[in-house]
Amino acid sequence: MSGSASRPVRVSLRADSAGKPTGSDLDSKDVSASLTTSPTYITFTFDTPVSVSASTDYHLVARLTDGNSDVYIDRDNDASTGTNKSTDSGSSWSANNGELEFEVFEINNTAGEIYQSDASSNNFRANNFIGIAQEAISASSTGEVSVTGVATTSGLTAGSQYFLSDTSGSVSTSAGSQSVKIGQALSATQLLLKHDNS
Repeated sequence: MSGSASRPVRVSLRADSAGKPTGSDLDSKDVSASLTTSPTYITFTFDTPVSVSASTDYHLVARLTDGNSDVYIDRDNDASTGTNKSTDSGSSWSANNGELEFEVFEINNTAGEIYQSDASSNNFRANNFIGIAQEAISASSTGEVSVTGVATTSGLTAGSQYFLSDTSGSVSTSAGSQSVKIGQALSATQLLLKHDNS
């Protein structure tokens, strides 16, 4: 998609079928954007959160919506060919070498619920660490989380400081992309929680 004039662009989320988008949009967002041959980022914010399932493939689909003859759909492709495109509203796909780079922000932030922390981005997952889960907690379930004192875990090095890791739900002796210290190991299985980040 290229051109210097402002064009209507829609980004949507679709389910996967054999590595291709399928079905109707799970949600979508329209913006007016100037599309150029130079790389640029355009922000799309869904009006309401989209519910997705863990370990399930989805597709981000971008398309022009002004009815011009050059309308096509790009989707991210894990293969080395880059993106695929469709000229028939997604019924069929063909290779379209080139990169469609994207980043998802603020996924899973429903008020009143807790989520695994990570330090990969400067967002609520890094900035609102509260404690260590003391048991495996599945989605929509309740469970025990230690927020003060000593939390029980495993694989620690006694005496070491621990930080949030860039890996969701993990800790490390070195800071992640965002430096968030969470405590000090008293033993291989005990972590003294500290929220002062100093």
